[in-house]
Amino acid sequence: MKKLLIVLIMQVCLGGVLFAQTEPVRTVTIDGIIYANDSYNHSWSVKSLADGVIKTHIVIPDSILVDGVKNKVYSVSASAFEGNADIQTVILPDSLRLLGGMAFRNCTNLRQINIPRRCFLTDRVFENCTSLEEIEIPTGLNLENGSRIFTGCTSLKKVVMKTGYYIGRRFFYGCTSLEELVLPSSIEEIGAEAFAGCNNLKKITISHTGAFNYLYLSVGDGAFPDMMLLEKAVAAAAAHESIKTNDIISGIVRDTDGNPINMAYVKEIDSEGRIFGDDLTACNGKFSFRLNNPANRIEFYSMGYETVNLPLNTAYYLINLTEKPDTAVYKPSRKKQSSKSHRGHEYVDLGLSVKWATCNIGAETPDNPGDLYVWDSDDDIAHVKWGGRWRMPTVDEFRELCLSCTWTWTTCNNVYGYRVTSRMPGYEECSIFLPVCDDYSGSFPFYIGPNGQYQSSSLSHDYPSSCCTLLFNSENVNWGFYSRNFTRSVRPVCP
Repeated sequence: MKKLLIVLIMQVCLGGVLFAQTEPVRTVTIDGIIYANDSYNHSWSVKSLADGVIKTHIVIPDSILVDGVKNKVYSVSASAFEGNADIQTVILPDSLRLLGGMAFRNCTNLRQINIPRRCFLTDRVFENCTSLEEIEIPTGLNLENGSRIFTGCTSLKKVVMKTGYYIGRRFFYGCTSLEELVLPSSIEEIGAEAFAGCNNLKKITISHTGAFNYLYLSVGDGAFPDMMLLEKAVAAAAAHESIKTNDIISGIVRDTDGNPINMAYVKEIDSEGRIFGDDLTACNGKFSFRLNNPANRIEFYSMGYETVNLPLNTAYYLINLTEKPDTAVYKPSRKKQSSKSHRGHEYVDLGLSVKWATCNIGAETPDNPGDLYVWDSDDDIAHVKWGGRWRMPTVDEFRELCLSCTWTWTTCNNVYGYRVTSRMPGYEECSIFLPVCDDYSGSFPFYIGPNGQYQSSSLSHDYPSSCCTLLFNSENVNWGFYSRNFTRSVRPVCP
């Protein structure tokens, strides 16, 4: 995301002449290469070759001497060597941290270059380097912010990726000579059209790095000319690797169009139907939990999509969540009902297994967070306060609310929170509002800013001092088991 940089220039009028007090970019030229520094922090960037200098072989040092002081060479600036057809080989220092956008774009005679570890590659760095034949992407390289990195490298024959989880959109687009691709077991996502046009690709291998066992590999639309190559590589890797107890099961859930699915429920289930590890995908479709038993299966569920069940006896899978046909959508078990009340407190029927109160305990309006409670006894707070059939929700009812409704971050009377709208047919106009509350005695570091925390009546089987809690902020909605000693909101339900 681009950021707007606002520079305040002090203007001083002396003798009718206007001066702008700005700090100039400082440059030095060493061995025909111009280095620039605009902050005097002993970190310099490669800017370009000096005028008239022709080089076929370029060596960038890890540091340069300026005024007797040793200065680190931190980056190669955007477009630093763009369009230079003289360059044939480049040696970069392992200390380099950034290759700017289009830094070597259209260097059509560049045959060989090393890529430093722990370096950021940005957009189109090597685009149309038509003489490159082989690239090794080292351990630690950051590819997260780059797309079209090697687009149009028509002589590239082999790519070895030592580690990493992400290959961006059109990363190797149009590499028509590419024949062999080696991917690490940590690979998690391959962007749309990443290898489109690589029609000579004959072999894909997934090597084991010992770092991760990813269950789900997300592949964007049109990523490969022949998806069977990738599927064979996945099958071959699965034959040699096995999921183990305590492995982290991680990945991204997407639909068949490549869009991340928010609030897909991913769970580990044994042969008797008991749930062990589970997670609810965030806005980016990501999930992660620790495996309890490799003999179990894993289930992917999201309302409106076909449920997918997979065994856990191998380490790699490719799966797609496809939309259900209209005839397979849930049918309402009862007609839509307007808001009613019980014991003087209003509720809304969302077409779910229970009806949800319109307000928190201690609140008169939906936007008010109400009172906060530490659940330090076996008494049901909602039943004690409101009586009748009112009670605290269970973990299953939190799950149902998450998976069967659309959650929209919004405001109600200037209070942030989620409008939770039913997706059950016949109930689509029914909703409740869950407000945030920041007045907690405890906090969760992964929820910063306005957030909500709601108690359930479900205790952890292993740690009875923890209860299932619904957690949310503007970017994520999830549930988990946390200490009962925190003060939280309570939204009652009734059958």
